[in-house]
Amino acid sequence: MSTSRSGRRSDRQPSRRTRIRAGIVLAAAAALTVACSSSGPASTPETSAVDTEATLRIGYVGPVPSLDPTQQRLGGEQGATFLLYDRLMQLGNDFEVKPMLATSWEFAPDGSYLELKLREGITFHDGTPVDATAVKASLERSKTAPGSTVAQSLSDIKSVEVIDPTTVRLVLEPGRGAGLPTILTSNAGEIMSAKAIADGRDLALAPGDAGSGPYLVSEFKPNEIVVFERAPRPYWDSDAAKIKRIEIRYMPQASVGLNALRSGQLDMVLTTAADVQSVQKLAETGAVNKSEFSLLTPSHALFMHTDHPAFSDPQVRAAISQAIDREAICRDLLAGNCDPRIQPYASNHWAYVKELDEQLTFTPEQAQQTLADAGVAGVRFPLVFTAGSSYESVAQVVQSQLAQAGITVDLMPLPSAEAFTGFREGRYPAYLTTVTASAEPSQLMDTQFLGGYNAADAIRDVVTPIAEQADKPGLSREERAKLYGQIWAEVNKATTLIPIISNKVAWAYSPKVHGVDEMPWSWSGGFELRYLTVTR
Repeated sequence: MSTSRSGRRSDRQPSRRTRIRAGIVLAAAAALTVACSSSGPASTPETSAVDTEATLRIGYVGPVPSLDPTQQRLGGEQGATFLLYDRLMQLGNDFEVKPMLATSWEFAPDGSYLELKLREGITFHDGTPVDATAVKASLERSKTAPGSTVAQSLSDIKSVEVIDPTTVRLVLEPGRGAGLPTILTSNAGEIMSAKAIADGRDLALAPGDAGSGPYLVSEFKPNEIVVFERAPRPYWDSDAAKIKRIEIRYMPQASVGLNALRSGQLDMVLTTAADVQSVQKLAETGAVNKSEFSLLTPSHALFMHTDHPAFSDPQVRAAISQAIDREAICRDLLAGNCDPRIQPYASNHWAYVKELDEQLTFTPEQAQQTLADAGVAGVRFPLVFTAGSSYESVAQVVQSQLAQAGITVDLMPLPSAEAFTGFREGRYPAYLTTVTASAEPSQLMDTQFLGGYNAADAIRDVVTPIAEQADKPGLSREERAKLYGQIWAEVNKATTLIPIISNKVAWAYSPKVHGVDEMPWSWSGGFELRYLTVTR
């Protein structure tokens, strides 16, 4: 955490004249802010008890189809490549940016660039240096690779300049880039070998020695299993890579994963929503430990194309939101293992606005009156979602609740890719999906509100100037929070996005596994495994 000269906490990037250094970045694992609860013991075992030859076997709810950081869409993919590649920065559970490959960073006084100082003496597994030239090649690939899923996140970077071997300068688009330090803690900041890039390495399926991270891939079957072996050479971060072998298996059914955990075939399993209850019961027997987390952003939200006839009237959109009983969904459908949501961020994030939660009400009579005041009747629309997922049961409940207000919803379960692409292309007017789990609000603006799903399209003229102001380098966290709060208020006022609920997730794991409580990225439903340990 950094402090400006005025004594205020800065945003996750340093202020204009403040350089963040490793020595002044404070660890905050002891004050975990991701609403975590645990039934397990303390997570730091005695050094003598740590089994450095252990294998950690994980069952994860999402498949891993690619190991290319530029082609990832799911949290499991990012969590996997976190083991292969180092990032420029890393993110603590307090949402503060901490050093990784970059040991310090500083915005120009006029906000025109972000300059990073790199850790010295680091090499990729292919023997080439992790230097400014490599960072430049990697970031340029991430910005320009066909179909890159991180290109939009890096759009604030106009160009990359090599100052010297350990200094790289990110030239910024005018007035933009305040959120870059946080963005560079994700797969957008994973650095790949310039040699591997030049050689045309298939990073999606066979990354080989293209990374500098603590592990190498020994086996990869897309959408099934990925196996990592600790790299043979010493790793620069002595706190990482205490486990020799890590296996991540796709385990879409929590019951199957929990049975495998009970029988000793797995060591860790991630569960979501109603399945969290099963983990609680199992943890009460003492057979496993449990760490529970509330997701940072809504796991279920209704995105709409506001230029579609069904949604062009803001009163109709407001009525839809009023008619959804979020608390009933959490209580009756998901056994209390979720939180009702009305805004993008949970209460532990700095861009959360307490006052907005006062609008979290279920008023079906008001919904009917809102429609009557608008002179609208017979509202009907198709709703797409991923077939066979947790969205399906929530969609069915929403359909029933809206019917009570006189609104007809035609459910359209589709393959994930078709639902995603079809909505983005405008072929379907409504989409039940998740709000991208990003700790950086400017990234949400780019991918959810003013780009991607375009959830703020109907009020673009209102929120764009506010978003531009919030993305200016040099603003404090408090200043940015106030601006984003204005945006969330405008979105709620116009009901251009309808957040519904945010699932809770729980890791069930063997008592021999330690560090799960403090594991970064759990607030996203993802994971950062490099700091876990296993005892004998």
